[in-house]
Amino acid sequence: MRVVQNDAVIQRNRRIAQMSFFFSLIALLVSFIFGSTIIGDDETAALYFNCGILPTLFLIILFAVRMANSWIREPVPWESLQEAVRGLNPNAVLYHFVFPARHVLIGPMGVFVLYPMFQDRQVYVNDDRWRMPGGFLGSLLIFMRQEAIGNPTRDARAEAQLFQRIVDQRFPEIGVEVQPLIVFTSPRAKVELEGQQSVPVVFATNVGSPTLKEYLKSIKDEERVTLSKEQIEALENETIYQAG
Repeated sequence: MRVVQNDAVIQRNRRIAQMSFFFSLIALLVSFIFGSTIIGDDETAALYFNCGILPTLFLIILFAVRMANSWIREPVPWESLQEAVRGLNPNAVLYHFVFPARHVLIGPMGVFVLYPMFQDRQVYVNDDRWRMPGGFLGSLLIFMRQEAIGNPTRDARAEAQLFQRIVDQRFPEIGVEVQPLIVFTSPRAKVELEGQQSVPVVFATNVGSPTLKEYLKSIKDEERVTLSKEQIEALENETIYQAG
């Protein structure tokens, strides 16, 4: 299996994540240690500090945490997904940050957009409804750690639709269907599935069933329209990942 990844995007965003984390930490320490000295008895300065600087620092910290979750937190999604499909098919190609969809798998089994989930807390999925338990304090901790689950079904579909438009524009006569897959990448993932999910939920490791590789093997005999080697090469030469 061939793996193509945009190293420039990965390195850039990892640097941004690291720099934003250290900047927010240093700025927060400076504000706590020297804040009262800088403000003194000036009530106006105190107002600006409390209403302007502290909220700004808080937003920077949240941004740094979100970036760290996406680009630094282990296991990083591109490595986890690559390991999950290792040895799947010699003719398959796995793309990271090459197309507008972040992670794309193209092979004889079809065309898939892989939507990674790093969360390792308990997650409940009933049909297409997602939730994480924990009450007020748990929700606050989830927010501070930027681990909110959101709506992965909707987000995975959106990425797949974005890539679908590109494929349809380039090869309108083929009729390829881009399928989204939600993949939990953490070896500590705890997911309880109930009902029927419109977007399959799989696991990069064997902590849950089915794993990504098991799912792809289970559908290998289904008749799916896919892209030829020449079409894949033409497509990857024309599109590039732009999001930060």
